[in-house]
Amino acid sequence: MTAPARRQQETEDLAAYRRLAAHAARGRARPAALRAYAASPATSMRAVRYVLSLPRLTLRPTASPAGDRVRAGIARTAGRSGWGLRLAQPVLAIPPTEAAYVTGNRRQTVRKNARKAARDGYCCRTVPVDEALTVHGLTVPDGRLVAVAESADGTPRAITLATVDGEWALLEGMLKLGDDTPSSARYLLQLYRLAGAHHLLAPLPHPDRPGLRYFQHILGFVPTNVILGPPT
Repeated sequence: MTAPARRQQETEDLAAYRRLAAHAARGRARPAALRAYAASPATSMRAVRYVLSLPRLTLRPTASPAGDRVRAGIARTAGRSGWGLRLAQPVLAIPPTEAAYVTGNRRQTVRKNARKAARDGYCCRTVPVDEALTVHGLTVPDGRLVAVAESADGTPRAITLATVDGEWALLEGMLKLGDDTPSSARYLLQLYRLAGAHHLLAPLPHPDRPGLRYFQHILGFVPTNVILGPPT
């Protein structure tokens, strides 16, 4: 198969999987639509081919509150053996240095926006949960890692919440604080290293939110079949 033909097949397989995911997300409300989609063997085959082409990772959270949160964020249901599976889970392999992360044409958008935010006086830092509540007025559950991007005057303009469990980190939210917050602040916040983590798991994009899926792609998240194992 030629390279253009392979790229065309990958594009068609991805489109088929996204249509299947969209139908599945609406399955309870529209079971007839899901059954109608499943009746198309060719489209279903493309979706299966896409899933089988994805990389695989095995995740075994620790037997700890942080590990329990990571497990709950990946697989809502798991078998009695403790094993589970999440298809096409966005995963970012965290490079050892910031320079390694922003190198190359694929990270040009991240590099450009992060540098712009830095020139505009934005900086990032980790804040304790109690400070997030008392100083910034943010309600944050205990045990989360809270990082904020602040403007030059110290005003928080973007926040990210994550749970770190050994080499795994679960991104539980990233949002702008204020409609006038530039998007570049989120890119700078993305560069803020999660201490000790090697892989960052992001929320699974809803089929009706292509913007989130594109943002994750720009940041370097790769759809991955994550095999969830019993606690270690």
